[in-house]
Amino acid sequence: GDARHAAGVVVRIGGRKGEEFTFHTRELVGAAGYRCPVARSVVESSYNEEMMDRNHYCGGYREYWRNVKECGTNSGDIEIHFVDSVIPGYFWLFPVADNVVNV
Repeated sequence: GDARHAAGVVVRIGGRKGEEFTFHTRELVGAAGYRCPVARSVVESSYNEEMMDRNHYCGGYREYWRNVKECGTNSGDIEIHFVDSVIPGYFWLFPVADNVVNV
């Protein structure tokens, strides 16, 4: 492997007043979601490619529905439905509270 990865990670961040802080660590977890600077740095600098490939992307949408037939309790099995016209498309339903399901 790469010596940079074997030796750990150096992180530099800017403060509110423009000052710069440097941290050294063996491991770093980037949990900042879609535009995570840690993930962007790893992908762009280590693999020399952009974070987003416009030929391969996905989207997601979630709602909470009430009073769905046969989904009245807050526990039970998840239902997964695959949509043939949108490959690989799918949606799920599972109860999260009394008479409320995650769709």
